[in-house]
Amino acid sequence: MKKSVTTALLLLASPVAMLAAPAIESLVSSDALFFAKVENMSDLVDKKDSDPLLELFSNESLQQMVIGDNEEAKELDSLNPLVDSEKSKELLRLFPTQWSFVVKKPQAMENSPVFGLIVEHNGDKSSVESFIKKALAESEEEESIESEVFEGTTIYTVTSVEEETTASDDEEYEEYDEYDDYSDYDDYEEESNGFAFAVADDFFVLSADADSVKSLISDLSGVDSSLPNSSAFRKMASKVSSKDAYMLVNLEAVAAYLEELIRIQLAPDGEDFNPMMPTADQIINALKLYNLEAFYAAFNSSSDESVLESALTYKNKSEGGILSLLAYETGVLSENSLVPGDSISASVAGLDLNKMISGIEQIISDAYPMGFMMYQQYLMNYNAQLGVDLKASLIGSIGNQMFTAALPYNGENGELTQVIGFSLKDSAAFSQALESIFQSMDLSEMVPAVDYKGATVYAFPEMGEGTGVKFAFAVSSEWLLISTGGDAPLHTALDQGNAGSSDFWKRREVAKAYRGLPKDSIGFSYLEVNDFIHSIIDSFRVQKKLIEEQNVEMAAMREEYADDPEMAALFEDQEGTFSSLNLDAVSKDTEFPYYLYSYSTMDEGALSSKAVFKRK
Repeated sequence: MKKSVTTALLLLASPVAMLAAPAIESLVSSDALFFAKVENMSDLVDKKDSDPLLELFSNESLQQMVIGDNEEAKELDSLNPLVDSEKSKELLRLFPTQWSFVVKKPQAMENSPVFGLIVEHNGDKSSVESFIKKALAESEEEESIESEVFEGTTIYTVTSVEEETTASDDEEYEEYDEYDDYSDYDDYEEESNGFAFAVADDFFVLSADADSVKSLISDLSGVDSSLPNSSAFRKMASKVSSKDAYMLVNLEAVAAYLEELIRIQLAPDGEDFNPMMPTADQIINALKLYNLEAFYAAFNSSSDESVLESALTYKNKSEGGILSLLAYETGVLSENSLVPGDSISASVAGLDLNKMISGIEQIISDAYPMGFMMYQQYLMNYNAQLGVDLKASLIGSIGNQMFTAALPYNGENGELTQVIGFSLKDSAAFSQALESIFQSMDLSEMVPAVDYKGATVYAFPEMGEGTGVKFAFAVSSEWLLISTGGDAPLHTALDQGNAGSSDFWKRREVAKAYRGLPKDSIGFSYLEVNDFIHSIIDSFRVQKKLIEEQNVEMAAMREEYADDPEMAALFEDQEGTFSSLNLDAVSKDTEFPYYLYSYSTMDEGALSSKAVFKRK
């Protein structure tokens, strides 16, 4: 890829001229479990003011909202390449091109996988080391740094040491309950999870410990078979010609690793063998993970749109196993009139739920025959009690179309409303089975069946005081509709269904995207980014207010029990994700003029998706 003017100037400014480093993926073993990479970070950052998605990620008001008053978050954000700060500029000067993250299979199965960050530097090793050490010195934590030399490269191990702690007061030492006292574990230095790093000739390497860094450095000198030689990488390369960034899950290697773990975990050990429990061979044969090849997602940036292409690739789908869960169908997508017209997002898909359930049952039957027999016996008994074949009447009555919709936030409880719909092949059988279940559980009085324009609506009481979650569903002659916002959204959907149209599909961007779908599409989704962000923030505001009100009540209770420390301790302040957010940073008038649509297709070798993020 041709380097930008900014990148060229950065390289010229470097004290040491940088020679071209090899592609990182060529230095990663073909059996790596996971690999993600930004091809050229400087080029990508240059696009942040033109590419729609990068522009959103760089939005100053959103960044201020997330960071809030959190000093640690501010410090981390100053290293964000998309943020215009002195530290981020220095970071780009030192690491202008390849950034990657890799997960390797461990050398020994009793060890954890090796996680590592590998970033190409500008050739000035001393400046890179100085930058890292300066950042550590500015940290408020007390840290110890040790070094060792491995294959000519210095590896630094950084450990944060916290204050001494009494073992009996620490939850970590509850495992020693069998001891009468903690005399052997009185005091200890509690060490946080540290990390290790090294600056090799071309790359900066960061991992959890020195052994992991050594493993990654050893690969940098060359591997017998590199990642581009794997079938997973070749599959991605055949589908995606250009990419600014990508991630690759090497499912072929992951499957082999998981199968080995299953065999180790379920290996019979003398008297521990239990013929009633599933064996490793049964589970492996049931899942058939060996038919998986790869999952990848590749990102391409431009001034007009941001495009994410992804796919799950496989072989021998007809053999079943976990691939039997991909029970999608072509030729059934429609501009569903039941999607509420004011939805901020919606999706339609062709999905055969019967095939999916049958696939799950086959997996259970192959993996655990005894358990499956017990499940069948229980189902038979329950069917006899109800006088209804539940599987045939409920699951068997569901068709091959579904939709989802999210409605704009407009409540007082901080909850967003979702509506989900499944087509029905036999509404009468479904309703009969449902009525039998309600009667057996004495739910008929609590959840009365209410007729609404030919459909039967069931609205449950609010699930938890003050939560505002009002679960409801409706059964019409053709659809099962489910709502988390009570019966009102269901009424809207049913009214639109009777009218035969929804304003959602008349929006210019929705109509254009839907018209451009490939004929063999199995799914389509659309998101109004501005409405979605503001709905989420509005719900956060309400939840933050609820937490603040609860804390006022808690303070009053603590004061009431001031003379009883044990009771007072029961009324601690509630803490939530929203308490640290600066929600005022995003005003209600702030516009995020973007939309996102995606579609999926499936063939004998891959389930593929394409998502497009565009500016209005």
